[in-house]
Amino acid sequence: MQQKMNSIINKIEEYSKIIILRHKRPDGDALGAAYGLRAILKETYPDKKIWSGPTNHSPFQSLHCLLLQINFFLL
Repeated sequence: MQQKMNSIINKIEEYSKIIILRHKRPDGDALGAAYGLRAILKETYPDKKIWSGPTNHSPFQSLHCLLLQINFFLL
């Protein structure tokens, strides 16, 4: 398990830009996971460019955009 985590961390540290994708028609769990991952990465790697945006229209898309805007102003 530790070897897999180190592999993931090494891959994250290798790039200066990261895109977080999710499945089509995301539910609250998918949006929350994407938002949470983005927040953790921004906190851990403040110099990296991290993008997580809507890929299609969904009932949760406006909530996702609102959370990203709030996060933009807080970070």
